[in-house]
Amino acid sequence: MTLEKVVAEYSNSDPNIVNGLINQTNLKSGTFSTKDSIFNKRTGTLDSERGELKSNGALIYYDIGFSAGAHMNMKRKSDCTWYTEKILNDYKICMGLLVKDNNNELVVTINYNQFKPSILFPVNFWSNILNESDIRRMLDIAFTYKSSQ
Repeated sequence: MTLEKVVAEYSNSDPNIVNGLINQTNLKSGTFSTKDSIFNKRTGTLDSERGELKSNGALIYYDIGFSAGAHMNMKRKSDCTWYTEKILNDYKICMGLLVKDNNNELVVTINYNQFKPSILFPVNFWSNILNESDIRRMLDIAFTYKSSQ
């Protein structure tokens, strides 16, 4: 199965069924849940919350805040081998699969929904993905993210 198909299949699953997501991680801007424990390392910037999440050898980066901008959006669709947008829990989520240096990079941006502004700034997660487990870990984080605002 191609990575694009796995991402598409998982992203269309019911986000309200979060079986086994027992580890909650708190960031300054919000929280998310995963099956695996996560090590969070803040990497800096004063104008956005930026860092790295490590889990079972996987490395996921994040950049959150007004100054972070949207790392994935409709303007980047032509750069992607796969792209989708959806509304999930009042958030607009843009997901794209990029090929960089012969690696598949999944980029997920959560934006506020203009009709229910429950989040006021872009939330970005990205990671090189090798298998379905990497994809699921990324999407678990994005789909369970809740703003602390």
